Amino acid sequence: MPRSRRPAGRLLHLGAAAGALLLCLPALLGARLRRLEERGRGRDDGYSTEFMVITALLIAAAVIIVGIIAKKLKDKANGLNL
Repeated sequence: MPRSRRPAGRLLHLGAAAGALLLCLPALLGARLRRLEERGRGRDDGYSTEFMVITALLIAAAVIIVGIIAKKLKDKANGLNL
């Protein structure tokens, strides 16, 4: 059974639409990225300061916990009778 073929004009039309999309896509993506960059450039919202405070608190908590564990291990080691 022979396969039905699409008319050549329809394929050409699809190719032209895909070509136009491929030509416009970099320009559209570039414009979108520029808009997002400009929107984010104007405000900082203190993100870096907030991040630094949280990081400092986590580091302080880790140092305290390690100190407590080290003291308990040292006391336990000193309590062993050889």
